[in-house]
Amino acid sequence: RGLGDVYKRQALAYLIHSDNSNNAQPVVIFYMTNDYATGLRDALTTKLSESEYGYSDIKTIEYDESPTNFSFVQDWMDDNLSLKDNTEFYIVLVSYASDGANIIRRLLTNNFNCKIYGGDGVAEEGFQRLLQEYGLTSNQLNLIQATKPRPSTSDPNSDFKKWCKDYGRKKYIK
Repeated sequence: RGLGDVYKRQALAYLIHSDNSNNAQPVVIFYMTNDYATGLRDALTTKLSESEYGYSDIKTIEYDESPTNFSFVQDWMDDNLSLKDNTEFYIVLVSYASDGANIIRRLLTNNFNCKIYGGDGVAEEGFQRLLQEYGLTSNQLNLIQATKPRPSTSDPNSDFKKWCKDYGRKKYIK
């Protein structure tokens, strides 16, 4: 839970809010049961709840770090049928790429066509290919956005810090 996690929280919160003109819409965070995912969930929930963003309807769904089945996604969908075909709610994945792909496949093939956000796991290079293998269309793939700092050849934080500064995020850079 270092400085990089602070940047990830800021970037995800900013991305979600910049896409959402109505912060009264629900945000659902699916996250793994490990320290990293729990920490990012806590930080993101706190950030989205602050007055700067003002989200009040944030749900969190915890799942085992090494799932063998994804029945928790079906359970959530069964409990939230009113959100089906609603494009105005937001899913956040704090997951590995394969978990995220399985969650997304289940959501989108069941007509939960919402915007989906994620961090490093969802931003992995093979992620799009994996979703295409699952049969997702390009329109469905366009619903997914992820944050991941690009690597730097010198200071691993410099490019990300520069990006944050370039986009007016100076107050978050120490």
